[in-house]
Amino acid sequence: MIIRLSDKYNIDNSIKNILSIRWNPGGLSFSLYDPAEKDNYLYQEVLFEPSVPYITSLKDCFFENTFFTWPFQKTYIVCVSSFYTLIPGMYYKEKSQEQFLSYNFKGPKEQSLINRIANPDAVVAFRLSEDIYEFCSRSFIHPYYIHHLTPLLELWQKQSLAHPEKQMNVVFREGFLDIVCYRQGQLGMVNSFPYTNPNDALYYILYVWQKTGMEQIKDFFLYTGDAPGVQIVLSNLATYLNNIRRMEIPSEAYLKGGDILKAPLDLITLFI
Repeated sequence: MIIRLSDKYNIDNSIKNILSIRWNPGGLSFSLYDPAEKDNYLYQEVLFEPSVPYITSLKDCFFENTFFTWPFQKTYIVCVSSFYTLIPGMYYKEKSQEQFLSYNFKGPKEQSLINRIANPDAVVAFRLSEDIYEFCSRSFIHPYYIHHLTPLLELWQKQSLAHPEKQMNVVFREGFLDIVCYRQGQLGMVNSFPYTNPNDALYYILYVWQKTGMEQIKDFFLYTGDAPGVQIVLSNLATYLNNIRRMEIPSEAYLKGGDILKAPLDLITLFI
């Protein structure tokens, strides 16, 4: 599980770089870049052995690759999870996230975390397993924990302001899909749905489309992600919806260069 880095990444200049580590169900991916330089965005994916406990593979990966211990300008831990809830800012109180999460999700107690977003004024409350949280907090220098939807919510809100039509933003992930709806910057709905086959995904999309009052002819369905079965879903959606578009990568990403176009949209948005 040794990760080879270019010689231009070393401990002497690591403090100039930003490290983002993204926990995926079957492994992890990470990006490394100096925000002041062009063409130096590094992105790599690491797959873990399914038969080995995730925390064991994570520790092995960390200890076998000493660059993770370098001092960085910032370190982000991006958590990809459907176990989250959005709390309006006016209702959020310090340390109330566990109460909201326990109400919405039943299961073993895990570490509760929050991200604040400005538009809308809200808090994304989410969970991370205790063993992963404790290991990361000990091993990385002042890591920032980010839910995968946090940067996307602000990106989509800004994009929606520029269009009079309603927009449904869908991210296809292996095992679940995120659905977020906006109308001219106003958040109408956000939720994630588990699915095991294309028909389930199609059902959730059309159900939310109808319940949020979106119009088949003029409103937009925007998607990203390459999970299995996506093309089947899109083919069937074309029977019902007029405007189906793949999400455009923000233009700022093209200016950065390097591997940035290989990264998932949440990491690209976090960079921007």
